[in-house]
Amino acid sequence: MFSLGQTKGKKKTAAMVKDTKDKLKDVQITETVESGIRKDHHTRDIQHKVTARDQIKKNMDVNSK
Repeated sequence: MFSLGQTKGKKKTAAMVKDTKDKLKDVQITETVESGIRKDHHTRDIQHKVTARDQIKKNMDVNSK
């Protein structure tokens, strides 16, 4: 006889938790200063790697001329 109202309360609590989680998932991510800096660093690193690869290829071609 003790558990008569507990199921209804448990379902209500579960619905509230689900609703809260759904609200928290609906977030619009915008551009931030940190993401802009990170993007610049990433681009710079990629460009540096490309330059290094090209320089190695250029150094290898010197002997074949």
